[in-house]
Amino acid sequence: MKRLTSRSRLLRIFAAAIFFVAAVFSFVSGCRLAELLMHLQFGGALVSLVTAFSGIGLAVVGVTVILTYFFGRFYCSVFCPFGILQDLIGFVFRCKRSLYRNLRKTRYVVAFLCVGLLLGGSSLGFVVLGPYSNFGSIVTAVVLWAREGFSGAPVAFWVDALLPLLVIVALVIWKRRVFCTTLCPVGTVLGLFAKHGVYRMSISDACVDCGLCQSVCPVGCIDSASRSIDNERCVRCMNCTAVCRFGAVALGRGSRLVAATVTSADDSASVNVSRRAFCVDGAVAVAALALGASGGYALSRLAGGVQAASGALSPVADGGAAAASGTCLMMPPGGGVWSRFSAKCISCQLCVAVCPSGIIVPGNTVDGGVRIDLSHGYCRYDCNRCNEVCPTDALLPLSLAEKQKTQIGVASFSAEHCRTVQDEQECGLCVKVCPTGALELRTFPTGLSIPRLTASKCIGCGACQDVCPVSPKAMTVGCVDKQSRLG
Repeated sequence: MKRLTSRSRLLRIFAAAIFFVAAVFSFVSGCRLAELLMHLQFGGALVSLVTAFSGIGLAVVGVTVILTYFFGRFYCSVFCPFGILQDLIGFVFRCKRSLYRNLRKTRYVVAFLCVGLLLGGSSLGFVVLGPYSNFGSIVTAVVLWAREGFSGAPVAFWVDALLPLLVIVALVIWKRRVFCTTLCPVGTVLGLFAKHGVYRMSISDACVDCGLCQSVCPVGCIDSASRSIDNERCVRCMNCTAVCRFGAVALGRGSRLVAATVTSADDSASVNVSRRAFCVDGAVAVAALALGASGGYALSRLAGGVQAASGALSPVADGGAAAASGTCLMMPPGGGVWSRFSAKCISCQLCVAVCPSGIIVPGNTVDGGVRIDLSHGYCRYDCNRCNEVCPTDALLPLSLAEKQKTQIGVASFSAEHCRTVQDEQECGLCVKVCPTGALELRTFPTGLSIPRLTASKCIGCGACQDVCPVSPKAMTVGCVDKQSRLG
Protein backbone atom coordinates (compact mmCIF):
# COMPACT_ATOMS: atom_id res chain seq x y z
CA MET A 1 0.00 0.00 0.00
CA LYS A 2 2.87 2.34 0.82
CA ARG A 3 4.32 1.62 -2.62
CA LEU A 4 0.98 2.39 -4.30
CA THR A 5 0.52 5.76 -2.61
CA SER A 6 4.16 6.72 -3.24
CA ARG A 7 3.66 5.94 -6.92
CA SER A 8 0.55 8.13 -6.99
CA ARG A 9 2.55 11.03 -5.60
CA LEU A 10 5.43 10.47 -8.01
CA LEU A 11 2.98 10.29 -10.92
CA ARG A 12 1.45 13.58 -9.81
CA ILE A 13 4.90 15.21 -9.57
CA PHE A 14 5.89 13.86 -13.00
CA ALA A 15 2.69 15.15 -14.63
CA ALA A 16 3.10 18.54 -12.93
CA ALA A 17 6.72 18.78 -14.12
CA ILE A 18 5.71 18.01 -17.71
CA PHE A 19 2.97 20.62 -17.66
CA PHE A 20 5.20 23.23 -16.02
CA VAL A 21 7.89 22.75 -18.67
CA ALA A 22 5.21 23.00 -21.37
CA ALA A 23 3.93 26.22 -19.79
CA VAL A 24 7.38 27.78 -19.81
CA PHE A 25 8.06 26.61 -23.37
CA SER A 26 4.83 28.20 -24.55
CA PHE A 27 6.38 31.57 -23.69
CA VAL A 28 9.93 30.80 -24.79
CA SER A 29 9.92 28.63 -27.89
CA GLY A 30 6.48 29.07 -29.43
CA CYS A 31 5.84 25.32 -29.19
CA ARG A 32 2.32 24.71 -30.56
CA LEU A 33 1.65 21.75 -28.22
CA ALA A 34 2.57 23.88 -25.22
CA GLU A 35 0.23 26.61 -26.43
CA LEU A 36 -2.58 24.06 -26.78
CA LEU A 37 -2.06 22.98 -23.17
CA MET A 38 -2.30 26.61 -22.09
CA HIS A 39 -5.82 26.77 -23.53
CA LEU A 40 -6.80 24.28 -20.80
CA GLN A 41 -6.31 26.92 -18.10
CA PHE A 42 -9.52 27.20 -16.09
CA GLY A 43 -9.27 30.93 -15.36
CA GLY A 44 -8.80 31.92 -18.98
CA ALA A 45 -11.57 29.58 -20.11
CA LEU A 46 -13.95 31.02 -17.51
CA VAL A 47 -13.22 34.58 -18.64
CA SER A 48 -13.71 33.57 -22.27
CA LEU A 49 -17.00 31.86 -21.46
CA VAL A 50 -18.50 34.63 -19.33
CA THR A 51 -17.47 37.68 -21.35
CA ALA A 52 -18.49 36.21 -24.71
CA PHE A 53 -19.52 32.68 -25.52
CA SER A 54 -16.62 30.35 -26.29
CA GLY A 55 -17.11 26.70 -27.18
CA ILE A 56 -13.71 25.61 -25.98
CA GLY A 57 -14.15 27.76 -22.87
CA LEU A 58 -17.40 25.96 -22.11
CA ALA A 59 -15.72 22.60 -22.62
CA VAL A 60 -12.72 23.41 -20.40
CA VAL A 61 -14.84 24.91 -17.61
CA GLY A 62 -17.41 22.11 -17.73
CA VAL A 63 -14.92 19.25 -17.81
CA THR A 64 -12.70 20.79 -15.12
CA VAL A 65 -15.69 21.29 -12.82
CA ILE A 66 -16.87 17.70 -13.39
CA LEU A 67 -13.42 16.24 -12.75
CA THR A 68 -13.01 18.44 -9.67
CA TYR A 69 -16.35 17.23 -8.32
CA PHE A 70 -15.17 13.65 -8.82
CA PHE A 71 -11.56 13.85 -7.69
CA GLY A 72 -11.00 17.20 -5.97
CA ARG A 73 -8.66 20.09 -6.75
CA PHE A 74 -6.04 18.04 -8.60
CA TYR A 75 -6.01 20.84 -11.19
CA CYS A 76 -4.20 23.08 -8.69
CA SER A 77 -1.31 20.66 -8.20
CA VAL A 78 -0.97 19.37 -11.77
CA PHE A 79 -2.27 21.88 -14.32
CA CYS A 80 -1.71 25.25 -12.66
CA PRO A 81 1.81 26.55 -13.47
CA PHE A 82 1.60 29.22 -10.78
CA GLY A 83 0.75 26.60 -8.16
CA ILE A 84 3.65 24.44 -9.31
CA LEU A 85 5.92 27.49 -9.14
CA GLN A 86 4.91 27.92 -5.50
CA ASP A 87 5.81 24.28 -4.83
CA LEU A 88 9.23 24.88 -6.37
CA ILE A 89 9.75 27.98 -4.24
CA GLY A 90 8.74 26.05 -1.13
CA PHE A 91 11.17 23.26 -2.03
CA VAL A 92 14.05 25.67 -2.63
CA PHE A 93 13.52 27.55 0.63
CA ARG A 94 12.63 24.39 2.58
CA CYS A 95 9.53 26.10 3.94
CA LYS A 96 7.83 24.47 6.90
CA ARG A 97 4.27 23.23 6.52
CA SER A 98 1.75 23.36 9.29
CA LEU A 99 -1.94 23.72 9.99
CA TYR A 100 -3.06 27.33 9.66
CA ARG A 101 -6.28 29.19 10.02
CA ASN A 102 -8.95 28.56 7.41
CA LEU A 103 -9.66 32.06 6.05
CA ARG A 104 -12.95 31.04 4.48
CA LYS A 105 -14.64 34.46 4.59
CA THR A 106 -11.61 36.15 3.06
CA ARG A 107 -11.40 33.83 0.07
CA TYR A 108 -15.15 34.01 -0.51
CA VAL A 109 -15.07 37.81 -0.52
CA VAL A 110 -12.09 37.86 -2.91
CA ALA A 111 -13.71 35.34 -5.25
CA PHE A 112 -17.04 37.18 -5.09
CA LEU A 113 -15.37 40.43 -6.13
CA CYS A 114 -13.44 38.79 -8.98
CA VAL A 115 -16.44 36.91 -10.35
CA GLY A 116 -18.68 39.94 -9.82
CA LEU A 117 -16.33 42.12 -11.86
CA LEU A 118 -16.25 39.43 -14.53
CA LEU A 119 -20.04 39.27 -14.73
CA GLY A 120 -19.98 43.06 -15.02
CA GLY A 121 -17.73 42.81 -18.07
CA SER A 122 -14.29 43.31 -16.49
CA SER A 123 -11.55 40.70 -16.11
CA LEU A 124 -9.58 42.96 -13.74
CA GLY A 125 -9.89 40.53 -10.83
CA PHE A 126 -8.40 37.70 -12.88
CA VAL A 127 -5.70 40.01 -14.25
CA VAL A 128 -4.54 40.94 -10.74
CA LEU A 129 -5.10 37.64 -8.90
CA GLY A 130 -5.42 35.07 -11.69
CA PRO A 131 -2.70 32.40 -11.36
CA TYR A 132 -2.00 32.20 -15.08
CA SER A 133 -1.84 35.99 -15.45
CA ASN A 134 0.75 36.27 -12.69
CA PHE A 135 2.75 33.35 -14.04
CA GLY A 136 2.68 34.84 -17.53
CA SER A 137 3.80 38.25 -16.31
CA ILE A 138 6.81 36.79 -14.51
CA VAL A 139 7.91 34.45 -17.31
CA THR A 140 7.37 36.97 -20.12
CA ALA A 141 9.36 39.70 -18.37
CA VAL A 142 12.26 37.29 -17.82
CA VAL A 143 12.07 36.06 -21.44
CA LEU A 144 12.12 39.59 -22.86
CA TRP A 145 15.03 40.52 -20.61
CA ALA A 146 16.89 37.40 -21.75
CA ARG A 147 16.36 38.39 -25.40
CA GLU A 148 18.16 41.63 -24.61
CA GLY A 149 21.12 39.62 -23.36
CA PHE A 150 20.37 40.47 -19.71
CA SER A 151 21.86 43.91 -20.37
CA GLY A 152 20.22 46.30 -17.97
CA ALA A 153 16.93 45.19 -16.49
CA PRO A 154 14.05 47.13 -18.09
CA VAL A 155 11.34 48.72 -15.96
CA ALA A 156 8.92 46.01 -17.09
CA PHE A 157 11.16 43.40 -15.48
CA TRP A 158 10.98 45.04 -12.06
CA VAL A 159 7.24 45.72 -12.23
CA ASP A 160 5.97 42.62 -14.05
CA ALA A 161 8.43 39.98 -12.83
CA LEU A 162 10.42 40.85 -9.73
CA LEU A 163 7.63 42.49 -7.74
CA PRO A 164 5.04 39.68 -8.09
CA LEU A 165 7.78 37.10 -7.65
CA LEU A 166 8.92 38.68 -4.39
CA VAL A 167 5.32 38.83 -3.17
CA ILE A 168 4.66 35.17 -3.92
CA VAL A 169 8.01 34.12 -2.39
CA ALA A 170 7.08 35.99 0.79
CA LEU A 171 3.66 34.31 0.90
CA VAL A 172 5.16 30.85 0.33
CA ILE A 173 7.77 31.34 3.05
CA TRP A 174 5.01 32.53 5.39
CA LYS A 175 2.32 29.93 4.76
CA ARG A 176 3.27 27.84 1.71
CA ARG A 177 0.20 27.82 -0.57
CA VAL A 178 -1.82 30.46 1.27
CA PHE A 179 -2.30 32.26 -2.06
CA CYS A 180 -4.05 29.19 -3.47
CA THR A 181 -6.36 28.76 -0.49
CA THR A 182 -7.16 32.41 0.22
CA LEU A 183 -6.49 34.79 -2.69
CA CYS A 184 -6.81 32.74 -5.87
CA PRO A 185 -10.33 33.04 -7.39
CA VAL A 186 -9.79 29.90 -9.47
CA GLY A 187 -8.91 27.84 -6.40
CA THR A 188 -11.91 29.12 -4.46
CA VAL A 189 -14.35 28.30 -7.26
CA LEU A 190 -12.94 24.80 -7.71
CA GLY A 191 -12.88 24.29 -3.94
CA LEU A 192 -16.65 24.71 -3.77
CA PHE A 193 -17.08 21.71 -6.08
CA ALA A 194 -14.40 19.65 -4.33
CA LYS A 195 -15.84 20.21 -0.86
CA HIS A 196 -18.72 17.77 -1.32
CA GLY A 197 -17.26 15.80 -4.23
CA VAL A 198 -17.54 12.10 -4.96
CA TYR A 199 -14.03 11.15 -3.84
CA ARG A 200 -12.68 12.88 -0.74
CA MET A 201 -9.57 12.65 1.38
CA SER A 202 -10.15 11.29 4.87
CA ILE A 203 -8.35 9.74 7.83
CA SER A 204 -9.39 6.28 9.03
CA ASP A 205 -9.24 4.65 12.46
CA ALA A 206 -5.86 3.20 11.50
CA CYS A 207 -4.35 6.60 12.34
CA VAL A 208 -1.80 6.52 15.19
CA ASP A 209 -1.73 10.33 15.63
CA CYS A 210 1.88 10.69 14.50
CA GLY A 211 1.15 14.01 12.75
CA LEU A 212 3.28 13.27 9.67
CA CYS A 213 0.41 13.95 7.27
CA GLN A 214 -0.15 17.40 8.74
CA SER A 215 3.56 18.23 8.57
CA VAL A 216 3.79 17.62 4.80
CA CYS A 217 0.53 19.32 3.74
CA PRO A 218 1.34 22.43 1.64
CA VAL A 219 -2.09 24.03 2.12
CA GLY A 220 -2.50 23.38 5.85
CA CYS A 221 -5.82 21.56 5.41
CA ILE A 222 -5.05 18.56 7.65
CA ASP A 223 -5.75 18.63 11.37
CA SER A 224 -4.21 15.44 12.71
CA ALA A 225 -5.49 16.11 16.23
CA SER A 226 -9.12 15.91 15.13
CA ARG A 227 -8.33 13.53 12.25
CA SER A 228 -10.02 15.81 9.74
CA ILE A 229 -9.16 17.03 6.24
CA ASP A 230 -10.66 20.12 4.61
CA ASN A 231 -11.33 18.90 1.06
CA GLU A 232 -12.27 22.41 -0.04
CA ARG A 233 -8.64 23.49 0.34
CA CYS A 234 -6.93 20.16 -0.42
CA VAL A 235 -5.06 20.27 -3.76
CA ARG A 236 -4.55 16.49 -4.00
CA CYS A 237 -0.76 16.63 -3.84
CA MET A 238 -0.85 13.15 -2.24
CA ASN A 239 2.03 13.99 0.10
CA CYS A 240 0.00 12.80 3.08
CA THR A 241 -0.76 9.39 1.58
CA ALA A 242 2.90 8.92 0.70
CA VAL A 243 4.19 9.49 4.25
CA CYS A 244 1.49 7.57 6.12
CA ARG A 245 2.95 4.17 7.01
CA PHE A 246 -0.41 2.75 8.06
CA GLY A 247 -2.55 3.68 5.06
CA ALA A 248 -4.79 5.76 7.29
CA VAL A 249 -4.90 8.74 4.92
CA ALA A 250 -6.44 8.06 1.55
CA LEU A 251 -8.85 9.11 -1.16
CA GLY A 252 -12.25 7.51 -0.81
CA ARG A 253 -15.72 7.55 -2.30
CA GLY A 254 -17.91 9.36 0.18
CA SER A 255 -16.80 8.15 3.59
CA ARG A 256 -15.22 4.96 2.25
CA LEU A 257 -11.49 4.85 1.59
CA VAL A 258 -9.97 3.79 -1.69
CA ALA A 259 -6.84 2.68 0.09
CA ALA A 260 -6.77 1.44 3.67
CA THR A 261 -4.78 -0.82 5.92
CA VAL A 262 -5.24 -4.37 4.61
CA THR A 263 -5.56 -6.90 7.40
CA SER A 264 -7.44 -9.76 5.75
CA ALA A 265 -8.50 -11.25 2.43
CA ASP A 266 -11.99 -9.75 2.85
CA ASP A 267 -10.52 -6.31 3.47
CA SER A 268 -8.33 -6.71 0.40
CA ALA A 269 -11.34 -7.59 -1.71
CA SER A 270 -13.26 -4.51 -0.53
CA VAL A 271 -10.28 -2.31 -1.29
CA ASN A 272 -10.04 -3.72 -4.81
CA VAL A 273 -13.76 -3.16 -5.42
CA SER A 274 -13.51 0.44 -4.25
CA ARG A 275 -10.44 1.03 -6.35
CA ARG A 276 -12.17 -0.54 -9.33
CA ALA A 277 -15.08 1.87 -8.93
CA PHE A 278 -12.58 4.71 -8.71
CA CYS A 279 -10.97 3.62 -11.99
CA VAL A 280 -14.34 3.24 -13.74
CA ASP A 281 -15.41 6.72 -12.69
CA GLY A 282 -12.03 8.05 -13.76
CA ALA A 283 -12.35 6.46 -17.19
CA VAL A 284 -15.78 8.06 -17.62
CA ALA A 285 -14.37 11.45 -16.64
CA VAL A 286 -11.43 11.14 -19.05
CA ALA A 287 -13.83 10.18 -21.84
CA ALA A 288 -15.87 13.27 -21.02
CA LEU A 289 -12.70 15.36 -21.23
CA ALA A 290 -11.89 14.02 -24.71
CA LEU A 291 -15.44 14.49 -26.00
CA GLY A 292 -15.82 17.90 -24.40
CA ALA A 293 -12.51 19.18 -25.76
CA SER A 294 -13.21 18.02 -29.31
CA GLY A 295 -16.76 19.33 -29.27
CA GLY A 296 -15.66 22.55 -27.63
CA TYR A 297 -13.04 23.13 -30.28
CA ALA A 298 -15.65 22.87 -33.03
CA LEU A 299 -17.99 25.21 -31.14
CA SER A 300 -15.14 27.64 -30.60
CA ARG A 301 -14.38 27.87 -34.29
CA LEU A 302 -18.08 28.36 -35.03
CA ALA A 303 -18.41 31.00 -32.32
CA GLY A 304 -15.32 32.77 -33.63
CA GLY A 305 -16.87 32.98 -37.08
CA VAL A 306 -20.16 34.25 -35.65
CA GLN A 307 -18.31 36.85 -33.59
CA ALA A 308 -16.42 38.15 -36.59
CA ALA A 309 -19.56 38.23 -38.68
CA SER A 310 -21.61 40.00 -36.03
CA GLY A 311 -19.34 43.01 -35.74
CA ALA A 312 -16.24 42.25 -33.69
CA LEU A 313 -14.44 42.85 -36.96
CA SER A 314 -16.68 44.65 -39.42
CA PRO A 315 -15.99 45.41 -43.08
CA VAL A 316 -14.97 48.95 -43.94
CA ALA A 317 -18.02 50.68 -45.37
CA ASP A 318 -17.86 52.16 -48.86
CA GLY A 319 -14.17 51.37 -49.15
CA GLY A 320 -13.28 54.03 -46.59
CA ALA A 321 -10.98 53.66 -43.61
CA ALA A 322 -12.11 53.55 -40.02
CA ALA A 323 -11.63 56.81 -38.23
CA ALA A 324 -8.41 57.18 -36.32
CA SER A 325 -8.58 58.34 -32.75
CA GLY A 326 -6.02 60.06 -30.62
CA THR A 327 -7.44 58.70 -27.38
CA CYS A 328 -7.76 54.98 -28.10
CA LEU A 329 -5.11 52.33 -27.57
CA MET A 330 -3.94 50.19 -30.46
CA MET A 331 -4.93 46.54 -30.07
CA PRO A 332 -3.27 43.52 -31.68
CA PRO A 333 -5.11 42.13 -34.72
CA GLY A 334 -8.39 40.46 -33.80
CA GLY A 335 -9.09 42.66 -30.79
CA GLY A 336 -12.14 44.23 -32.43
CA VAL A 337 -13.23 46.99 -30.07
CA TRP A 338 -11.45 47.95 -26.84
CA SER A 339 -14.41 47.25 -24.54
CA ARG A 340 -14.66 43.67 -25.77
CA PHE A 341 -10.90 43.10 -25.88
CA SER A 342 -10.16 44.47 -22.41
CA ALA A 343 -13.02 42.45 -20.91
CA LYS A 344 -11.68 39.16 -22.29
CA CYS A 345 -7.93 39.74 -21.95
CA ILE A 346 -6.47 38.31 -18.72
CA SER A 347 -3.01 39.76 -19.40
CA CYS A 348 -1.36 36.34 -19.58
CA GLN A 349 1.14 37.98 -21.98
CA LEU A 350 1.53 34.98 -24.27
CA CYS A 351 1.10 37.35 -27.23
CA VAL A 352 3.78 39.62 -25.77
CA ALA A 353 6.21 36.71 -25.53
CA VAL A 354 5.65 35.33 -29.04
CA CYS A 355 5.51 38.61 -30.99
CA PRO A 356 8.62 38.52 -33.23
CA SER A 357 8.69 42.31 -33.58
CA GLY A 358 8.32 43.01 -29.87
CA ILE A 359 5.60 45.59 -30.48
CA ILE A 360 2.95 44.01 -28.21
CA VAL A 361 3.56 45.36 -24.73
CA PRO A 362 1.79 44.93 -21.37
CA GLY A 363 -0.85 47.48 -20.47
CA ASN A 364 -1.33 48.91 -17.01
CA THR A 365 -3.90 48.21 -14.32
CA VAL A 366 -6.13 51.06 -15.49
CA ASP A 367 -6.11 50.19 -19.19
CA GLY A 368 -5.89 46.44 -18.69
CA GLY A 369 -4.80 43.90 -21.25
CA VAL A 370 -1.98 44.52 -23.69
CA ARG A 371 -1.49 47.03 -26.50
CA ILE A 372 0.62 47.67 -29.58
CA ASP A 373 3.52 50.12 -29.40
CA LEU A 374 4.87 51.03 -32.85
CA SER A 375 7.63 53.26 -31.52
CA HIS A 376 10.27 50.57 -32.02
CA GLY A 377 8.92 48.22 -34.68
CA TYR A 378 5.99 47.23 -36.86
CA CYS A 379 3.43 44.46 -37.19
CA ARG A 380 4.81 41.89 -39.61
CA TYR A 381 2.56 41.16 -42.57
CA ASP A 382 3.48 37.46 -42.59
CA CYS A 383 2.74 36.83 -38.90
CA ASN A 384 -0.39 36.01 -36.91
CA ARG A 385 1.21 34.37 -33.87
CA CYS A 386 -0.75 36.51 -31.40
CA ASN A 387 -4.03 35.23 -32.85
CA GLU A 388 -2.85 31.63 -32.56
CA VAL A 389 -1.81 31.73 -28.91
CA CYS A 390 -4.57 33.77 -27.23
CA PRO A 391 -6.27 31.41 -24.74
CA THR A 392 -9.39 33.51 -24.14
CA ASP A 393 -10.27 34.64 -27.68
CA ALA A 394 -9.62 38.23 -26.64
CA LEU A 395 -7.82 38.13 -29.98
CA LEU A 396 -10.03 36.32 -32.46
CA PRO A 397 -8.38 33.28 -34.08
CA LEU A 398 -7.74 34.95 -37.44
CA SER A 399 -6.06 33.07 -40.25
CA LEU A 400 -3.03 34.74 -41.81
CA ALA A 401 -5.12 35.82 -44.81
CA GLU A 402 -7.77 37.34 -42.51
CA LYS A 403 -5.16 39.07 -40.39
CA GLN A 404 -3.58 40.61 -43.49
CA LYS A 405 -6.89 42.35 -44.23
CA THR A 406 -7.56 43.52 -40.67
CA GLN A 407 -7.13 47.24 -40.10
CA ILE A 408 -5.59 47.76 -36.66
CA GLY A 409 -4.75 51.41 -37.31
CA VAL A 410 -4.47 53.94 -40.10
CA ALA A 411 -1.46 55.86 -41.36
CA SER A 412 -1.23 59.58 -42.01
CA PHE A 413 1.28 61.50 -44.10
CA SER A 414 2.80 64.83 -43.14
CA ALA A 415 4.38 66.44 -46.20
CA GLU A 416 6.06 69.13 -44.12
CA HIS A 417 8.26 66.50 -42.49
CA CYS A 418 8.97 64.43 -45.60
CA ARG A 419 12.62 64.36 -46.66
CA THR A 420 11.66 64.61 -50.33
CA VAL A 421 9.73 67.82 -49.72
CA GLN A 422 12.07 69.45 -47.23
CA ASP A 423 15.48 68.45 -48.60
CA GLU A 424 14.48 67.65 -52.18
CA GLN A 425 16.07 64.22 -51.82
CA GLU A 426 14.49 61.12 -53.31
CA CYS A 427 13.40 58.65 -50.63
CA GLY A 428 10.29 56.52 -51.14
CA LEU A 429 11.21 54.01 -48.42
CA CYS A 430 7.67 54.00 -47.06
CA VAL A 431 6.27 53.05 -50.46
CA LYS A 432 8.73 50.17 -50.83
CA VAL A 433 7.78 48.53 -47.52
CA CYS A 434 3.99 48.98 -47.66
CA PRO A 435 2.57 45.43 -47.97
CA THR A 436 -0.92 46.43 -49.15
CA GLY A 437 -0.18 49.05 -51.79
CA ALA A 438 -1.72 51.82 -49.71
CA LEU A 439 1.23 54.07 -50.60
CA GLU A 440 2.36 55.02 -54.07
CA LEU A 441 4.68 57.66 -55.45
CA ARG A 442 3.19 60.64 -57.23
CA THR A 443 5.62 62.56 -59.45
CA PHE A 444 5.31 66.34 -59.57
CA PRO A 445 6.45 68.70 -62.37
CA THR A 446 9.56 69.43 -60.33
CA GLY A 447 10.60 65.83 -60.87
CA LEU A 448 10.26 64.87 -57.21
CA SER A 449 8.16 61.86 -56.26
CA ILE A 450 6.10 62.25 -53.09
CA PRO A 451 4.14 59.48 -51.33
CA ARG A 452 0.38 59.39 -51.76
CA LEU A 453 -1.69 57.52 -49.18
CA THR A 454 -4.91 55.64 -49.91
CA ALA A 455 -6.33 55.18 -46.42
CA SER A 456 -8.88 52.56 -47.49
CA LYS A 457 -6.01 50.17 -48.29
CA CYS A 458 -4.03 50.83 -45.10
CA ILE A 459 -4.05 48.19 -42.33
CA GLY A 460 -1.96 50.25 -39.90
CA CYS A 461 0.93 47.80 -39.67
CA GLY A 462 3.41 50.62 -39.06
CA ALA A 463 6.06 49.49 -41.57
CA CYS A 464 6.05 52.94 -43.19
CA GLN A 465 6.53 54.67 -39.85
CA ASP A 466 9.32 52.28 -38.92
CA VAL A 467 11.45 53.03 -42.01
CA CYS A 468 10.79 56.77 -42.18
CA PRO A 469 14.29 58.27 -41.72
CA VAL A 470 13.34 61.71 -40.44
CA SER A 471 12.40 62.98 -37.01
CA PRO A 472 9.66 63.82 -36.39
CA LYS A 473 8.25 61.12 -38.65
CA ALA A 474 6.52 62.03 -41.89
CA MET A 475 4.56 58.76 -41.72
CA THR A 476 2.72 58.06 -38.48
CA VAL A 477 0.12 55.47 -37.56
CA GLY A 478 -2.81 56.11 -35.25
CA CYS A 479 -5.18 53.61 -33.71
CA VAL A 480 -8.80 53.07 -34.69
CA ASP A 481 -11.78 52.85 -32.35
CA LYS A 482 -12.91 49.66 -34.04
CA GLN A 483 -10.84 47.26 -36.10
CA SER A 484 -12.24 46.56 -39.56
CA ARG A 485 -11.83 44.02 -42.32
CA LEU A 486 -10.68 45.57 -45.60
CA GLY A 487 -12.49 44.41 -48.71
